[in-house]
Amino acid sequence: MNYLPHKLVKLRKHYNYSQSYLAEILDIDVLEYMGYENGRAVISYEQCKKLASFYHVGIIDMFRNDDQVPLYEVAKAHTDELNIEYFIPRKTPIQKFFSLIRRHKIMTGLVCGAFVLLLVISIVLLKKNNDPYTAVLLEKNRLAVSDTSVVYIDNNAAVKGSGDNPNSQLSNLPSSNAIKVAEGGTFTLVLKNDGTVEAYGLTTKLTQTISEWKNIVDVVAGNGHILAVDDDGEVFVCGDNSYGQCEVNDWRNIVSLYAGKYCSFGIDDSGNVYYCGEFIGSSKIKSFDNPLDIAVSDNNLVVLKNDGTVSYYSKNKDYLSVNTWNDIIDVCCGNDFIAGLDKNGKVSIAIDNVTISDEVCKWENIIAIAAGDDYLIGFDGIKIYGVGRNAYRQFEPSIVSKQTLPQVSDVKIELNKDSVDVQFEPVDNAKEYLVSLAAGIGQSFRVQDHEVVSFDNSELADGMSYDLTIISLGDEDYEDSLPLVMSFKYHVQKDEQSPKDSVSSVEVPFTIDVLLGKTKTNFEAYLMGLGVSDLEGIESENPCQGQEAVIESVEGLSEYEKITRSELLERHITYTYCKIEENE
Repeated sequence: MNYLPHKLVKLRKHYNYSQSYLAEILDIDVLEYMGYENGRAVISYEQCKKLASFYHVGIIDMFRNDDQVPLYEVAKAHTDELNIEYFIPRKTPIQKFFSLIRRHKIMTGLVCGAFVLLLVISIVLLKKNNDPYTAVLLEKNRLAVSDTSVVYIDNNAAVKGSGDNPNSQLSNLPSSNAIKVAEGGTFTLVLKNDGTVEAYGLTTKLTQTISEWKNIVDVVAGNGHILAVDDDGEVFVCGDNSYGQCEVNDWRNIVSLYAGKYCSFGIDDSGNVYYCGEFIGSSKIKSFDNPLDIAVSDNNLVVLKNDGTVSYYSKNKDYLSVNTWNDIIDVCCGNDFIAGLDKNGKVSIAIDNVTISDEVCKWENIIAIAAGDDYLIGFDGIKIYGVGRNAYRQFEPSIVSKQTLPQVSDVKIELNKDSVDVQFEPVDNAKEYLVSLAAGIGQSFRVQDHEVVSFDNSELADGMSYDLTIISLGDEDYEDSLPLVMSFKYHVQKDEQSPKDSVSSVEVPFTIDVLLGKTKTNFEAYLMGLGVSDLEGIESENPCQGQEAVIESVEGLSEYEKITRSELLERHITYTYCKIEENE
């Protein structure tokens, strides 16, 4: 157990110093000093030696494996052996000025006060013009996931992404200066090293709001809400507040943020936890002491403590192996698993699936982990590792997939006055279905066979086209189907034009862009799932880069062309795919 962060907090609070003051003493950014206290950053020996000298304690006291450290009470008797100025909070220029006046040295006070005031103004102006705010990159902040997509920061501070891209939130991401990413499923957030946040895939109004935030040190995202905190501990929030997840008005001195789908968490500089919204284990969160990191899914709440151990609350499972984990620096969880990353770059996972557990144990030199509901991602700074459901091709699978489920058929979309209703024919062996509608910040549901899925139409605009995505979810014997993506045009239902009990059937077009770059197997499965039988495949002479044949070109359909299913069934479609070279 590392007691040093605890000692740093204990010493600072005893002498009533601020974190920013100690950062100034060490000549580092305040966020880096915060990392020393919460255990996310490792303090160097020289910096620790400087703090030991500052507090007049021995360096051995700082590194000794216990939570005890000398705390001096300053008195006259100590002044001969201690430098008293280290233990008296520094006076501000204004305080010094009035102190001089109280001592009847008015003229000296006025002169000194004027000089100090001019000096302060000069320093502030100089800093504002020549020393811009700079945020700090932490390894764990280089990775973020949603249930359908993965984003990460490479070693050149460029942001890259993979997976579902309904609002183009993974396109044209910044190529430099990124220090943290956050993913909301249908939108992506990037924190830059100048303390600004860039948004991709959001509405114009939300994007404009976020662009006005300055000096940001942390940003997180739920399904439809966004939180950020600046270097003064002030929290900014925008987006969906249906579950009260944006109620942060009483949060103060926040140093780190976390978000679930419909909830928000903040930890202040004293280690107190703030929370709002709806999440599993809301009645238990206060019982977890010394939180360093928080993760939440539909079924699990996980807390990483300052001593490197992990506590959790689960709706329906006991993850007994979690109690044996030590030296953990990062945690995440899905609906049926909990994962932890230790200081040596190894990942531990508590899950019933032995195949997945064995695969995760092989990962090495991991710097960050993150999880969606049904999959886990590890990142070593160069490569993305993944296990679990991979329906949107968020990662390159290392485990051989089993039989892939077919896509649903006979999809019907109906427009009601207050909702968009979706029905479809089920497929054999499907456990359930994931149905998503990309509309602004997205809506998604997990449903069983023959259920009618109703989407709220309050986010939809009259005359605009939206993508509906349906995935057949498998189990231990079947792989998830390729996403079925269908686009439809929304029209407002007006009372004077449409009786209350009437609905309008929508002709669903087919869009080819969902097939580009897919494997030959998935390409054929998608078209056959729609009933297309007139297919002709031609192997090219170009060798494949991987172990699967990938579609190179398509004739009979144009990129981004939208045609109805009935028109699609009449087309003759020819495609070419790369050649898999046999090993000699």
